[in-house]
Amino acid sequence: MSSHYPEIDGHKLTDFIHELPFYLGNIMKYAWRAPHKNGIDDTLKLLDYLDMSYYRWVEYDLSDNATRVLSEISSYDFYGEASDTDRAHRRCVSSVSEWLLKSKGSEGRDYESEKNLILSVTSLQVSLLHS
Repeated sequence: MSSHYPEIDGHKLTDFIHELPFYLGNIMKYAWRAPHKNGIDDTLKLLDYLDMSYYRWVEYDLSDNATRVLSEISSYDFYGEASDTDRAHRRCVSSVSEWLLKSKGSEGRDYESEKNLILSVTSLQVSLLHS
């Protein structure tokens, strides 16, 4: 992957993104690369794909490895030690991971974790504006 998608604490986007449906993969892609490529434009694209996923929702399954990686990324330790923009970025990626894990079942989208995701995207946008 290019420098727009650096590893985060040993985790690579390619460890799981290919298992996600198109719209959901794009949500994670734009969260992952936002501070490294297009900043706020990427966060806006993330929100656009989140909106589009509402109308094109599909159930999906994840391998044990992808579930493990997303679980690690969604944990507090993933973003707890970071500061400033890096913390906001990691929190955003963590929120996407949590939402993906909670939404994959037959019930579909988890709206509570989606609200947390939108709040974390907003926090990242503010961080990017001030950096």
